[in-house]
Amino acid sequence: MSVRILWSTLLSLSFACMAATEQAAPYIINVSESIANPGNQAALERLYQRLYQPLGIVPLLTFHPSKRGLALLADGQLDADAARVAEIIERYPELVKIEPPLFTLDNGYYCAEAKYCERITQDTVLIVPKGTPAIQHFCEEQRLSCLYVNNDQSAFKALESGVGEALLSFDWGARTVICSSRFRRLFYRPEPRLRQNVYHFVSSKHAGLADKLSQVIQTMAQNGDFNDFYQFGMERHLKCGAQLLPVTIDEVHVPTQMQ
Repeated sequence: MSVRILWSTLLSLSFACMAATEQAAPYIINVSESIANPGNQAALERLYQRLYQPLGIVPLLTFHPSKRGLALLADGQLDADAARVAEIIERYPELVKIEPPLFTLDNGYYCAEAKYCERITQDTVLIVPKGTPAIQHFCEEQRLSCLYVNNDQSAFKALESGVGEALLSFDWGARTVICSSRFRRLFYRPEPRLRQNVYHFVSSKHAGLADKLSQVIQTMAQNGDFNDFYQFGMERHLKCGAQLLPVTIDEVHVPTQMQ
């Protein structure tokens, strides 16, 4: 082989490697750290691999605190956010919301004793996982006494220790970690005012993916993929035999003089 052919071959391989490296740049999806635990991570990976497979993308998941993840995404350091409520993320114009919603997120109160769920007032100490801005806004708006902890696992530990009387969280996150707590019976009361749609978001640099992602989401929704994922979380507590006993009250009690 002549030197010229050898150099030509080496240059071709070099350019091919560079192109492959560029194409293989990881596509990173942020997930709020508030739902980070091994069981959730595996289910999330399967779901988002299925979402991006028709686009020829194999995504990687990374877990960050809520605000940190949004800042990195807005700065273009991350490629997408797994799921957020629209009202919170609209303050970040660098992001693109993908319609339709993935699912509707329910929220509720979890109590060790029924009496704490039966009457929730501004004096009730509510334990709230960080990374749930909608709940934080609700606490401020209703002037509730909310104690913030790192995640749902920390929230159940705080409830065990008695520092709060009820845990207020989104149901999917809370129920995936009940079995890691000592609780095998809890009283539950829904908070319908916190019910919200959840959407997938991408960085504006990937705005060209929006239409295709929207189509894939519609197909997956029709196939029940998102419903199956949601039910996976909502029923995780059943694996250890934990019971959720319903407590139904119309609304959080707010004293008249405080309204």
